[in-house]
Amino acid sequence: MSSSERRVEAARGGAGGARLLYAFRKSFERPRVPLDVVVVSTETRDGLLRERVTVASEAGVRVPLLVFSSAGDKKRRPAVVCLHGLGGRKEDFTGTLEELARRGFVGVALDARYHGDRAGDLTRAMIASYRTGKEHPYLWDTVWDTWRVLDYLQTRRDVDRNRLGVMGISLGGHTTWMVSADPRVKVAVPCISICSWRWQLAHHGYTQRVSNLQGAFDAVRDTMGEKEVTPAVVAAAWERWMPGIPRIYDCQDILAARAPRPLLILGGDSDPVAPIEGARAAYAVISSAYRSARSPDRLQVIIAEHSGHAVTAEHWKAMYAWFERWLKPKP
Repeated sequence: MSSSERRVEAARGGAGGARLLYAFRKSFERPRVPLDVVVVSTETRDGLLRERVTVASEAGVRVPLLVFSSAGDKKRRPAVVCLHGLGGRKEDFTGTLEELARRGFVGVALDARYHGDRAGDLTRAMIASYRTGKEHPYLWDTVWDTWRVLDYLQTRRDVDRNRLGVMGISLGGHTTWMVSADPRVKVAVPCISICSWRWQLAHHGYTQRVSNLQGAFDAVRDTMGEKEVTPAVVAAAWERWMPGIPRIYDCQDILAARAPRPLLILGGDSDPVAPIEGARAAYAVISSAYRSARSPDRLQVIIAEHSGHAVTAEHWKAMYAWFERWLKPKP
């Protein structure tokens, strides 16, 4: 079956979508190691338990976490994992984690590779990755880390292992749609990130995305002997950093295949990172899949007007409401 045939089958949902998601997850596989959970610190303040934790992702790699929950609460609660944007860190979500905990969730945030407590030269790592094939520091490795965080959450006594959600902003939004290929992710909220990557290649819609990581793309250009960062350069870089994207797997393919699990997409009509034309191309595929799954109410798309690349107050309000609607147990 060709890549295009797989995508069509996935968009129809059902067994075809399940096969696509399975193949996508398998492409990330690496040797598993024990979680080796280390609680770095705990603090109870204002009725909330605030924990700093690290878990092992793979050999020699640890993931630092912030975990907020209601102090003294012995009930199993749904959990939401929060993923930051390019240049961000887990502490950016401190207010979000507090709000989630007060609403009855366990809130979790992690540092992406080469960010926060794992800070390093992401551009240099991406260049080395392109040239050697070792590591996948742009998105790919953080997706694996997030799945390992889900493994950890399922061991916690205060977490309902069957009620896990993920949200992310920009870079974290891309990580979110990839992470949501895991059936354990019952609810997903990718923010300012959903746009067809194939559309971007066909319409030069990647300009801002390239600009954000210009040094890495320039190095790929030079390695390929090109004078400019052309669509071929961008495609080659993406293929090395994220094998199969978008050649086999695009964001709309993954999100369509996960129907009917609840999905809230938050975007802006003037976002240069996710141009609205490419975003609409993605929305059409995803919406069709949810209609086919007879669950249109489990998909919501909110596009803010004149917002650029930003999460608005309306977006935040909708996100909390979406998690409460679909992740909390019904009374």
